Amino acid sequence: MKEIYTALITPFDQYQNIDYPATEKLITQLENEGQDGLVVLGTTGESSCLTLSEKLHFIHFVLSKVQSMKVIVGVGSNCTQQVIDMILQLNDDERIDGYLVVAPYYNKPTQEGLYQHFMAIDRVSQKAIYLYNVPKRCGVSIQYETILRLIQDSQHIIGLKQASDDLEMIRKLKKQAPTFKIYSGEDGLLLEGLEAGIDGIISVLSHLYGPLIKSVCLKYEQGQMVVQEDQDLKRFQKLFFKEASPAPMKYALSKRSLCQNVLRLPLVSISHDLEKEIDEII
Repeated sequence: MKEIYTALITPFDQYQNIDYPATEKLITQLENEGQDGLVVLGTTGESSCLTLSEKLHFIHFVLSKVQSMKVIVGVGSNCTQQVIDMILQLNDDERIDGYLVVAPYYNKPTQEGLYQHFMAIDRVSQKAIYLYNVPKRCGVSIQYETILRLIQDSQHIIGLKQASDDLEMIRKLKKQAPTFKIYSGEDGLLLEGLEAGIDGIISVLSHLYGPLIKSVCLKYEQGQMVVQEDQDLKRFQKLFFKEASPAPMKYALSKRSLCQNVLRLPLVSISHDLEKEIDEII
């Protein structure tokens, strides 16, 4: 069975503090739906706007509330030493199943720089490492050759979140390294990802549409048609990423009374026009 992880939002209250009751409510819902795991402090979790103290407290809170789901922690930064420092504070917690490490953004390192960045992190990690390739946000892409080199040389790098439409790289990696885990980071390309050989998805839409995503995965594995479900996911993907994520998802979740519609600058709430579009489907 393909694995479904939710890239968890970080709920805030009206005072811009982390909303822990809302976090617990979301965790309970996702667990009741039978999702496999959470990715906390990723892009969707607004991790770049949290202090280190907030991050550590949030991680420990999530771990204390999860019953059966796995938890992967986003530790990415564009400063290698900051990633290392955070990992060193988390390594001893046996409840953490792995680290998600994004390609360094803004700096635009070369492929050699990316290799050295991930290898330095690999040397201090005591847990599984998942690379996070999201070129449209980072300004740089981890290329196929670099990933293959990291698979061969590292001790802990076992997987990849691929948030791009480069499906050919997924096919090549699965052919060359069949046990290397690859997760789609694009909800709207779930079907195409399954056809390319992904092991699962790290999803934003699964906050609201986990059962739909699970249905697509199950039906695909059983050889059934998923035309309508695929069309729905593509429509939802287009809608919920019209403006910077996680703003559209936070608005939708607030309409379901699962969190407040609060973000931290520089992100702001979605436009009135997009609110109306989302209202129509929820």
